[in-house]
Amino acid sequence: MKQSFWCRTLGDLALYADRADARPLMNAGKPLGILVYVGLAAGRRASRDHVAELFWPGCPSSDARHSLRQSLYRLRQMSGAPLVRIRGLELEVSPLVEFDCVEGERLATQGDRNRAHELLRGNFLEGFSGPESAEFESWADCDSTCLSLFWKAPFAFEKARAWAKRGPEIQRRAGFALMAALAVHDKGAQDRQFLRFLPLLEAAATDERNLIKKAVNWSIRQVGKRNGRLNREAVHAAHRIAKLPSPSARWIASDALRELESPQVKARLKKRG
Repeated sequence: MKQSFWCRTLGDLALYADRADARPLMNAGKPLGILVYVGLAAGRRASRDHVAELFWPGCPSSDARHSLRQSLYRLRQMSGAPLVRIRGLELEVSPLVEFDCVEGERLATQGDRNRAHELLRGNFLEGFSGPESAEFESWADCDSTCLSLFWKAPFAFEKARAWAKRGPEIQRRAGFALMAALAVHDKGAQDRQFLRFLPLLEAAATDERNLIKKAVNWSIRQVGKRNGRLNREAVHAAHRIAKLPSPSARWIASDALRELESPQVKARLKKRG
């Protein structure tokens, strides 16, 4: 009996018969996107109607559910197994599916960063063009499993800077999302490490692509909330960004300054000393 399938999410999205296989059963597409979304949800379960709306936004409910059933049929056809089942009003991912990001998080948490490093073939869901859904974009940006793995990696700061200079939207976004994750989670990092992010954030502020501007804004806000010094530097950077001749830059700056200069944030940073 089949023991497990291996789903790679850290790099080019693909499904393998097992982790030793060189050739994937399936590559990036909505069937695999659904598998990952439901498989990383709590209990490996998600609402059927929610997933249909998420992956086919704007479609009539009946059409979205029909498209969902077609995608699940395609997934079963290519894998030879019912990896995602419809259970009443919910979808459920089979325990036969293993995800590299979950395995990587486990290894990183146990302190085995070298083995976790080996799983990092690229950024989360690289090569997958998701649905035109703000909710899906937010999930892909903020997915805790992926970000908790990346920020724990010994090369995280280096990768964040490198990815932020790339051209493709998903890859560049990953760099800024990682900057934000480091700002939130890496309590032992030094200020100078985050100061090196600011020129990259300013350089990307005129990138009008939605995923980029959201991630740049997110990163500036998180860096600026670490401590008083970084708050001042992030505020200065936001003011410089505000002067750039770009709608994206103006939105990034105004939204970031609204939070970073707020009385609530100032009081919190003052309390920290």
